[in-house]
Amino acid sequence: MLIEKLLDSALIQHKYLCDYFINTLGWFSSETPGEAKFKLIFSESYKKRIQRISNDLSTISINDITARAFAQRLFCRDTPSPDQEPSPLHTAELDLILNDIQQEIMTFCQQHKIPFLSKMPWPLGHPFALIISHDIDLIRKYGPKILAKELFTANFKRFTHSFTHSLFRDNLYWNFDDLLDFYDKQDIISTFFVIARRWEKLNYRYNINTAKFRQLFEKIVKKNHEIGLHSSRFAFDHPKRIMREKKKLERIIGKEITGVRQHYLRLQFPEAWRNFQNAGLHYDSSCGYNLTMGFRAGTSFPFRTFDAENTKILGFYEIPFTVMDYPWLEGQQYQSGSQLVFKDIVNQIENCQGLLHLLWHPHNLVEADFKPLWESIFSWLDHKKYYNDSLEQMLKWWKNRAGITLKHLRTDEGYFDFILESGYQINNLCLQVISPMPLVLGPQIARINPENQFLYRVTIKHLKKGTERFRFPFA
Repeated sequence: MLIEKLLDSALIQHKYLCDYFINTLGWFSSETPGEAKFKLIFSESYKKRIQRISNDLSTISINDITARAFAQRLFCRDTPSPDQEPSPLHTAELDLILNDIQQEIMTFCQQHKIPFLSKMPWPLGHPFALIISHDIDLIRKYGPKILAKELFTANFKRFTHSFTHSLFRDNLYWNFDDLLDFYDKQDIISTFFVIARRWEKLNYRYNINTAKFRQLFEKIVKKNHEIGLHSSRFAFDHPKRIMREKKKLERIIGKEITGVRQHYLRLQFPEAWRNFQNAGLHYDSSCGYNLTMGFRAGTSFPFRTFDAENTKILGFYEIPFTVMDYPWLEGQQYQSGSQLVFKDIVNQIENCQGLLHLLWHPHNLVEADFKPLWESIFSWLDHKKYYNDSLEQMLKWWKNRAGITLKHLRTDEGYFDFILESGYQINNLCLQVISPMPLVLGPQIARINPENQFLYRVTIKHLKKGTERFRFPFA
């Protein structure tokens, strides 16, 4: 299936949305008019979503209401402080719309015997992706701020307790060895966001330029986890500070940093994306809620960002997260039904083959209130198949997948015959296929639905860099 791309430079916002639809749904696109079977158009009024214009061309219409909804969510709203974030959105409204479009197109192709070929979101066609990321905010339960507060408020009993536990007992919050060993057993890769600035005004965080931190970073990298920048509280609108913090962290860990999450999620859009991109970062993962769970951008998938002020498509990506530990726990304590909200979020992500991105603070792993929630995640995962990696490697997969193009597709010589071109070698690519005739099943190809003899899944273990041809005979 080929989609004709929008090329009119006057409609840069529509071009951005067009690329978003194509990349998220895994469609193959063409910039040559007349070559594609489908043309994606934006209409001022509501029209039937898919219409057949001729035997060789059909249109997919996106009306203005839908386009505005996508733009509103993907351009994101500012969060000057945690208590000023947008109203909660518990529905993955953009993912659900795209899923409906995909299902409608597949039904249309089956009815009209139009060959359909699209890239599934994740390696091996996994039903969803799982990312666990950690913000290292605290490394000591009783730090200088708490000690000073208790001393100056004359709470001497509490001060004595905190002081002895701070200096003379094991540091409960330095629990990274246990966490990394746990991930080894679970076969999970994660991302750790680290603050590179010791002080945030009067709040002391930690000093990463110590032997203890260097040893930790070495272990994290050795086990294939990722280290990202947790830009300090007041860095989001200070480009030079972002650059300094990134370079400091890179100097200490000895490798490039590609990802960032702003502390307290304090961001102004699109300035933050520009600042991060100018600092040499590739993605941000601050798009989520401090106070609730949900889909702040209306989607669980990574997306390329748009500079609405300068009407420019950026090369920088946003990777939203959907669940943070604090609001989940608070919802449990106040009986707001947060467990039901979590289950609903997960169901939506699975239905849309999306990305479940969990943000968990390592120091909360030792707190009794948080343990049941953490354990419930892995109890639930025991029965699931999913794709897991660090944010950096997941984004690399996502971008490489988007770069695969369809050079040829024919079904008139006894074969479902196509040629793919890729700028990179990519492993475990999975394609969704609708064939006008039943295909011979084999090691690469299987039916998605046993009752549907025209709907298949093709798994390509190793797609080489360059062009490669695939031919599957009709039964």
